[in-house]
Amino acid sequence: MKKGMSIGLIFITTILLFGCDGENLNLIKLDGEVYRAEVSDYSKEDLGKSYGKVKYNSPSTMPQNNKEATLFPVGTEIFYKKNREDEFLVSFKDRIYELTKHE
Repeated sequence: MKKGMSIGLIFITTILLFGCDGENLNLIKLDGEVYRAEVSDYSKEDLGKSYGKVKYNSPSTMPQNNKEATLFPVGTEIFYKKNREDEFLVSFKDRIYELTKHE
């Protein structure tokens, strides 16, 4: 299978698994819980200590919207929100994503 075909299949599979409601549907798993990652108004100053790094790519770590699909690369750092141990932020492509539990 060609590389382009496999990327396309991952994108299609993700849409089928999670649906596409016109909003950003950015999902990431932390300790077995699924979180939604949305672009936020936070800055790098709001990043706390490191929670860890993305260890592998999968559809559950794929930020997507109607126009593009991009995997969080392996090694992308996940941070606690400054002075919080129960909230998370991701710095990715010069944007800060806030992670909230996805029900």
